[in-house]
Order: sequence, then C-alpha cells, then structure tokens
Amino acid sequence: MFEDMVLKAFNMQHVDVVRQPRNAFEGKVPRKGYLPDRPLYYSELGTPVMSDLTLGDRVNLSNNAWVDGAGREQRFEPVTLATVLVTVMQSKSIITTQVQGRNGTVKEYIGLGDFDVTINGIIVGRNGVYPREQVRRLKQLLDAPVPVVVSSWYLQNLDIDTVVIKDYEIGQQEGEYSMQRFTINALSDTPFELKLSNV
Repeated sequence: MFEDMVLKAFNMQHVDVVRQPRNAFEGKVPRKGYLPDRPLYYSELGTPVMSDLTLGDRVNLSNNAWVDGAGREQRFEPVTLATVLVTVMQSKSIITTQVQGRNGTVKEYIGLGDFDVTINGIIVGRNGVYPREQVRRLKQLLDAPVPVVVSSWYLQNLDIDTVVIKDYEIGQQEGEYSMQRFTINALSDTPFELKLSNV
C-alpha cells in the first residue's frame, strides 16, 4: 500500500517495483540441534579466522634448521598466516598401456601421487605501513632448502603435515601498500627413515 502511494505521488504508475527475491531456503534450514563452528580468533580487522596456517615447526625448532654450503647452521622462524586460502589437488599414479586390436588402454593403478598444495594469502600491515619484517620472514622460510612443517586443521584433515616448496610469487598490486599478496605452490611430503643393515 505504501509503495502504491509513493508511485502515485511521483506519477510513476507504469514503473515495476523491484522486490527482493524470497530466500528459497527460508524456514527449511533447522536452527536447533547443531552448533556452528567457532572462529579460532579474530583478525586485526575484526573478521573471524576459521582456519589459519602456520609454516614451520613451533615445537621442534631443529626442523626449521639446515646447514648451508659454508658449514654454518641457518634457521627460519615459523610464520602464522591468518588470511589464507588453501587449494589441495590429489593425483593418482596410473600407467596406461596400448593393446593391439583393442580400443582404449589398459590402466594399471600404481598408487597415490603427492598432493599439490596452493596457498594464496595476504600479509596485512598497519594502515600506511608495509609489512616488511613479516614478508622478510616469509621469504626466508620459502627459500629454505628443507621440508616445511605445516599446522592447519584443514591440511591435517587431509593428512598433510609437511610440504616442500616448489615455487612462490610475491607481487605488487596497484592501490595496495599496507598489504602483501602471495602465492605458494608446494608438494606434500612424507618423511621416512632409512635403516641400514650389514647384510
């Protein structure tokens, strides 16, 4: 009724009113019997962080160390990233064989390949301040010639605890100074021990 009065007052009788579409799920989603996931914590911007990612071992710091070509021990500090999106791709190792007189191929399943892990994220600094120290620490970690322990419930849920960094991209974006975007491509790694025998 109010809409009709407004249309008549402004001589707009032949204008269709745009109405908000009704939510198709309204009343169909139960509100009782479950608890939504709680955020791990809130970011500096006040947004909820549901899953963060820590690169590097926070417990056993020797996993973050290596010996360089000059015989000196080097190490990196673990880095926790709150603003990240992780994509995981699993491949299978399959050998295909052509058979004469038969269409298609014979497939032989060998096993699962490594997980391809892509990490897209942002390091956020204070307003008008570039996060130099955080970016320097991240680059030192990414350049380390050792497997990197990862801590994230999302990756642990997929049985990924360690990755090897393949490559990374840290680029500038116009209009953004107080934040640094990055992309990391890695492969999952499963540590193993070799046992030597005197046979």
